[in-house]
Amino acid sequence: MRQVTVNTKDNTVAVQGGAVWKDVDEAAGEHGLAAVGGTVNHTGVGGLTLGGGYGWLSGQYGLTVDNLLKVVMVLADGSIVKASDKENPDLFWAVRGAGQCFGVAVEFTFQAHEQENPVWAGQMIFPAEEKIEAIVKFANHVAEVSQGNSGMIMGITAPPFLKGPAIITTVFYNGPTKEAEEFFAPLLRLGPIKNTAIERPYCTVNGMMNHAVAYGGRKLSKGACFVTPIRPDFVRSILEDLKLLHQEIPETKKTILLMEFFRSAKWCSVDKKAMAFANRGEHQNAMVGPFWEDPKNDTACRLWARQVAAKYVVELDRMKEQRGYPASMEEIGEYGNYDCERFPFGRAMVVY
Repeated sequence: MRQVTVNTKDNTVAVQGGAVWKDVDEAAGEHGLAAVGGTVNHTGVGGLTLGGGYGWLSGQYGLTVDNLLKVVMVLADGSIVKASDKENPDLFWAVRGAGQCFGVAVEFTFQAHEQENPVWAGQMIFPAEEKIEAIVKFANHVAEVSQGNSGMIMGITAPPFLKGPAIITTVFYNGPTKEAEEFFAPLLRLGPIKNTAIERPYCTVNGMMNHAVAYGGRKLSKGACFVTPIRPDFVRSILEDLKLLHQEIPETKKTILLMEFFRSAKWCSVDKKAMAFANRGEHQNAMVGPFWEDPKNDTACRLWARQVAAKYVVELDRMKEQRGYPASMEEIGEYGNYDCERFPFGRAMVVY
């Protein structure tokens, strides 16, 4: 069930429930179109969509779920129903954010968008200890000034070709290379050890980070969130947590800490009551992702992930108070596709 059907008359894409985003990206790309997916293209279409869906195009077009037009579901009684704004609207409201609770989604129809031009995207690698303050400063700048056509994901990990941790910045600009290089000039001037940013078809962009989250192995995804500007001191503190994990459990070198820097205005323009998705806000998503091999380290790695996520909660509360946010945000402040629980010592989910 991985068929993808593109309708060029109304720029829609119908996707069967077994498809992954690579199927969608490639099919839409053949017609000069793009759908709002995630940032890893071996992810299933259904799971990402029903949980919300943040990606490189979200700054321009909103979340994946904002671009969902219709869904076909098999309910618990075996009936097959369609849900849209006009047909079973109550079910359509519910599935957009909590769809996994109401049945099995077997087909999705998305609004696609014209994407004839290539994009500028890739990864830049820097030594973490030396460059962390400058990179965090620029990441905050991206979130502040982006017009929606640019974004950045900052990952902290320990690549095998370096002695210590590195910051890997995955960058995206939906426009010509000259404009992109001007926008990302402060980052380029920092002198990355490696730079793969080039002009490329959009349909290939969501495969740039697949290697970091390959199938198999023992890994967790623990969700968190933050608001910008994030403090460099805070980011350095979680870098120290990562180094400590490496010392205590050497097999965790593939562990990664991810922080997203996208423009939130587009997804915030949708009414929070328009659908069940409960995490719509100005904050950015973070993911704490330990990797390991030996089952005897399960408990220690889960605890480490929870402790780092707890630090994000403390930092978020500090920033909310500093910026005059109310004591509690209307949104839950945690992306369910990264972690289903808001509380700092909730269960870290095995997602791969």
